[in-house]
Amino acid sequence: MYAASLLQLSGLGERRHKIARTRRAGIVAVPRAGDSERAAGAFKAGAETFAATAARHGYSVEPLVGEAGTVSAVQALLGEVDVAFLACHGLAHPGTNRHSFLLAAEGLLPPAIAGGAIDDYLLSWDGIQPPTPGVVLTYACSSGSASIVVGGERVSLDRAFFAGGTHLFFGPMWDVAIDEGQELVNMLAARAFEGEMNWAATWQAVLADACSDVSPASWQSFVLIGDWRANVR
Repeated sequence: MYAASLLQLSGLGERRHKIARTRRAGIVAVPRAGDSERAAGAFKAGAETFAATAARHGYSVEPLVGEAGTVSAVQALLGEVDVAFLACHGLAHPGTNRHSFLLAAEGLLPPAIAGGAIDDYLLSWDGIQPPTPGVVLTYACSSGSASIVVGGERVSLDRAFFAGGTHLFFGPMWDVAIDEGQELVNMLAARAFEGEMNWAATWQAVLADACSDVSPASWQSFVLIGDWRANVR
């Protein structure tokens, strides 16, 4: 049921725009095994809302849902789409330069507790290879965090995306509530798809509408990094 609704949306943009190249939106929606019903539902709602927005604006929607969202499948998808929406958990250990998305592996959802042998479930910054989407939107916890290593080099997911060709990255620096995170990202995306070209001003407009309903711990964590003129139209 979770996968079907997204897959049904996947052809909408393609049917509407057959002239010229259809822009492609990649959606990754991977909860953890043992996530609460509320958390899993927030991932589902966020992915479906973004899919509907992208399809409505002529994008071909390409989803990877649940166990299908493996590290290798997501790596391949990121090399093929114009915009990426990543609805998954994040894992960051800045002291050890670890910044990763938590994804599926070998037909299994990622574990609820990030301990033990979890490397197979991690798409880390050094696993992100070019080409990458022009715009990356995510509410994966701590996906906007970074480490500074010897020599002043900045290690982070957004830096890896930019090295691959991404123009704009939007994500949280620390852990956020999933339902609030998806609401904020989707509000930003909806305005951007309508043609508002200044992402920085658009984010300020979103905050004016949402900050009274969303906890400061959530909205204050999000960072908009890169070229705020990036176009999704």
